[in-house]
Amino acid sequence: MSDRRATEWALTLGVAAFLMCAIWTRHHRGLTPDTPHVGDGTTVLYDTVITLRKAPPFTISPYDAIFRRYADSLRWDWKWLAAVAYNESRFHADAVNPSGATGLMQLMPRTAVRMGVDSLSLTNPHMNVKAAARLFKRLDAIYSSSAMPDRACMVLAAYNAGAGHVNDAALLTEKYGGNRKQWYGNVEYFIQMLREPKYYNDPVCTGGKFNAGETTRFVRNVFDKYMEYSRLEHLYNTINHADTIIVEKKIEKIED
Repeated sequence: MSDRRATEWALTLGVAAFLMCAIWTRHHRGLTPDTPHVGDGTTVLYDTVITLRKAPPFTISPYDAIFRRYADSLRWDWKWLAAVAYNESRFHADAVNPSGATGLMQLMPRTAVRMGVDSLSLTNPHMNVKAAARLFKRLDAIYSSSAMPDRACMVLAAYNAGAGHVNDAALLTEKYGGNRKQWYGNVEYFIQMLREPKYYNDPVCTGGKFNAGETTRFVRNVFDKYMEYSRLEHLYNTINHADTIIVEKKIEKIED
């Protein structure tokens, strides 16, 4: 091929590429839902959306459906229940500790019976979470004046230690000028003071001496795990959003 012919061929390809880019730009630049595009005697309205792929929901464990179900009855984020189960049993439904606490949520058999669940059913994940959720609901009503996440922390402390010690700490918090509706820096501080005679012998207290080390660690660990799950869920939802494209909604001919 001569140099002249090669030059003409390259020029032709360049012009064609330019025209294709111009046509594509005209038809795609700045398109939004319901934005009309006029050209060649035709009005085209664009609309969203066609969903090509719907991501499955964020998962933590094989028992997420159970956590979601009973969290709805509590009006809690289901990840709180998942965080409790992780800290209590590492999601082992048949876990039994030396004290007799059993199942995902490590409930004592007598507690399960008080919640209306047969103690022999505690290795059943559904029944175990059901009993725990009923207990959470009772405790949630006691601390309903506290906003989340402080209310959840109070409930978790009472779940671990009993409401009596948490109530003693709340009364001490109020007596010493703190906010009895807040856990961190308030009730958490005074529940730890219940190991000191000055505080557990105070007339406002009825539960006696209490070593709160295990309880405060439990609340902190569950809270941290809940925050971890929340960050992971946010990241998962950011990455796994549904795929969409803009499609033509309506085509009308423009009258001359």
